[in-house]
Amino acid sequence: MKRLSIPLGIIASLVLILFSGWLGYATGERTMSFSLALPSCKQATPTATVRTVRVTLGDVRQVLTVPGDVTPAQTENLYFSAAGRLVEVNVQAGDQVTVGQTLASIDPNPLKLALAQAQADDAAKQDALDQAKQSSPPDSTAVKQAEAAALASQIALKPGGG
Repeated sequence: MKRLSIPLGIIASLVLILFSGWLGYATGERTMSFSLALPSCKQATPTATVRTVRVTLGDVRQVLTVPGDVTPAQTENLYFSAAGRLVEVNVQAGDQVTVGQTLASIDPNPLKLALAQAQADDAAKQDALDQAKQSSPPDSTAVKQAEAAALASQIALKPGGG
């Protein structure tokens, strides 16, 4: 069986090669003979339309429109030391800003009220400390508590404090 399959494979390969060669020859011969018989049927080359204009001196401007998003090279997140109601915005998205430039403003009235309350609290704590020191005999525990309360009220008045 093995001896019979090898010659059949060789014969089938030879038939396939001969058929391919004949097919290529027949197709090529027909095309050549057709073009040789009718030389006037060759494809015409399209001619480009020529437009002439007078040369003038001027600027060349080219506009390129491309879809997409423009993203900045650098962005920064903003953090504020105080919360409040935004009353004014001095810049728009995409504006270039400089160091120290005011970008936005918040309503100062709540902050002014909080400052006045902290100042009043500090004054009250200082008075309590003075009274604790002037009491006779001074109670060391009461004086230490009044000193701690006065120190806390002074820290709350400092920027970035309370």
